[in-house]
Amino acid sequence: MKTFFMAILILLALAVILETFPGNMVAASCGDCNKKCRAKGDRSGKCINSKCKCYP
Repeated sequence: MKTFFMAILILLALAVILETFPGNMVAASCGDCNKKCRAKGDRSGKCINSKCKCYP
């Protein structure tokens, strides 16, 4: 019974870790979207569905 609960605890920890990391990656890729778009000469930029969209 002890090993069963340990396995559930490990699976829960992995689920939390996997749920946390994609959010951090999205934030990192969109954090400077507006700045990148303005550097390219566009008017502004916005992160939509974790992709940077530049508006001329």
